[in-house]
Amino acid sequence: MTTDQATAAAAAQPAEPAFIGHGTWKLLRAGSTVGFRVKKMGLYHVKGRFRTFDGHIEFAPESSSPSGELTLDAKSVSTRMPPRDWHLRTNDFLAAKQHPRIRVRAARIKPDGHGAFNVPATIELRGRAAQVDMALHALRSPEEESARPERARLHLQGIIDRHQFGIKATPPAEWVVASDVHIEAELLFERVG
Repeated sequence: MTTDQATAAAAAQPAEPAFIGHGTWKLLRAGSTVGFRVKKMGLYHVKGRFRTFDGHIEFAPESSSPSGELTLDAKSVSTRMPPRDWHLRTNDFLAAKQHPRIRVRAARIKPDGHGAFNVPATIELRGRAAQVDMALHALRSPEEESARPERARLHLQGIIDRHQFGIKATPPAEWVVASDVHIEAELLFERVG
């Protein structure tokens, strides 16, 4: 085998994503945040977060790509303004009583070639599912990785169109809240198996 053939063969092998090793990874809520922001009246962003959530990543040795799931408790939404939080839980927005869980599922996570990762995710919200492309970045330095290889800190972001999920508030709220909702999460995982 020539050097060129060996290089080509090595390149053809599925490489382990740099952000995480093989195994089962559990989300540590204490070191994680899941937030969102949406423009209101075209002037400013309303920011919020979910207080209760859970998640995991699975990366089997025989697999070329990890998969993962993030589950949010819709009733735990908080913008630090109780009347607005109550409204977000109603049928105008999250319908948290009828649909208490919001799920983000990724069957695979793949490198984008520029140091980040593409996450073609399925988001389930209000009984509807939609495909959303998200981006993932590893936040650990090489020093952190060598000191705590059993931990992984990741940044996940994406934009959803709330109308895809049937979120259409009654006027005047519908007129002043933008369609695009920016999702941002900083997630700390620990290898458990």
